[in-house]
Amino acid sequence: MLMATLASVLVLLSACGTGGGTKETPTPPPPSAQEILTAASQRLAQTQTVHFTLDVQGQTYIDDARTMQLISAAGDLERPGKVSVQFKIKILGAPTISIQMITIGDKAWTTDLLSGKWQPAPKEFGYNPSVLFDTKDGLGPVVGGIQNPRMVGTESVNGTPAYHIRGTVPAAMIGPLTDGTMTGNPITVDVLIGKEKNELLQATLKEPQQAGKKQPAVWTLSVSDYDKKVSIEAPV
Repeated sequence: MLMATLASVLVLLSACGTGGGTKETPTPPPPSAQEILTAASQRLAQTQTVHFTLDVQGQTYIDDARTMQLISAAGDLERPGKVSVQFKIKILGAPTISIQMITIGDKAWTTDLLSGKWQPAPKEFGYNPSVLFDTKDGLGPVVGGIQNPRMVGTESVNGTPAYHIRGTVPAAMIGPLTDGTMTGNPITVDVLIGKEKNELLQATLKEPQQAGKKQPAVWTLSVSDYDKKVSIEAPV
């Protein structure tokens, strides 16, 4: 009887070791570049506020007369149609100066170059940065519309692991975002998207080399503080 019991135990142990144990759950495949871009576009569409910084290389102007060359910008965007931003610009090649701008809907104010006091934005001040957050022509639709995306690798943005994806967009798609200052086809786009929250952390737009243009424009836009509380009010 004892021998029969031991034999039964050995059979059970053998069964456990040859397939009776818990099976490991297979690791799901990583998301594709297109899936990541779609998720980032949707995340932006659902976001109410962001902080942004913009660095511009090459010749980009924010006035119709093309006298105010944009160097950089930083500010906050709030839906619907609110933006508070500080531009650094050069006027006719002079040293860099700063101008503040607040836009609420179809109204905009800027600080006077000499006095620093708030005033209605001049009509020739053509660029409205609220377009960056626009649901039709802004960053979200541009990210979602990147063509031929490919995964470049992974990077870290201020300690946040991020996917690096590269693709192209037609100049017509990027036109509203850059006020038509970027030309040539295609425009190369590099984006860094956080792995955990699908948040766009950085987008770099690059003009192609073109005849007659010494320095193609490069815009590097960083995005942070998703849905952080901000207050943007009319200054006057």
